[in-house]
Amino acid sequence: MTYPLKELLNAPLEEQGSRKAPSAIDRRILDAALEVFARCGYQGAKTLEIARTAGVSEKTLFQHFKNKEQLFVAAVHPSLLDVIDPLVKLSCEDNHLGRFDFEQERPDSAPFRAWETPEHDKEEAFRAAAEPPDTLMRRIRAIGLERLSFAKENPDTVKLTLQEILLRDEYREAVTGLWMEQLAPLIALSIEAGMDEGEIRRLPVATVMRVLVPVLASYAMIRSQLVPDGEWDDTREMDMMLDILFNGLRPRE
Repeated sequence: MTYPLKELLNAPLEEQGSRKAPSAIDRRILDAALEVFARCGYQGAKTLEIARTAGVSEKTLFQHFKNKEQLFVAAVHPSLLDVIDPLVKLSCEDNHLGRFDFEQERPDSAPFRAWETPEHDKEEAFRAAAEPPDTLMRRIRAIGLERLSFAKENPDTVKLTLQEILLRDEYREAVTGLWMEQLAPLIALSIEAGMDEGEIRRLPVATVMRVLVPVLASYAMIRSQLVPDGEWDDTREMDMMLDILFNGLRPRE
């Protein structure tokens, strides 16, 4: 039998994004499920605890979701799409894939919802909307800052994704399939465009990806999980990391 989450993630991204909005009570249960799953892991989470956290009876929970696995998939699938949606849009900012219309996005809607404080971060979001990223470095910077903001605003989602990748083989296979089949090809096209434009030297695309993605992902993990209250200048840190990635550690002549 196919793992339900893997079956959902195998569908084209545009189909996955057309999901029906949950009812108010479903939303309460799903939010509570994310919190409890993140705190206890899938194996340790109890439906009774999820129901209590949502402020409903366990009977009501099972009227909306038939079992814990269905509840897990219903909670995790939209959160995974929230993680990758701006990544897909910003990765498509090249001639190979068409252009994402930033000017149609309002600053209070995705992908800018998380840009509420501090003020200089809000300015970054407006600047990104007014000036769509037209180079590889600017695309990576936009993706990195946006996903960093998401990770800081949604620590439970990040924690749940990390721990289930490590602990559940079927979950890891589902997420790996999403990455390999749908996300990596988009990022690869963006990297190839950067090579064609002479921004970076020609190297194996997979190797470049294995350098870029872990650096940005690990910083987002540190900021959301290990040092959530740290007083770092994230924009400055991002710019310095990208400078190192694109120009190296050697002193400039």
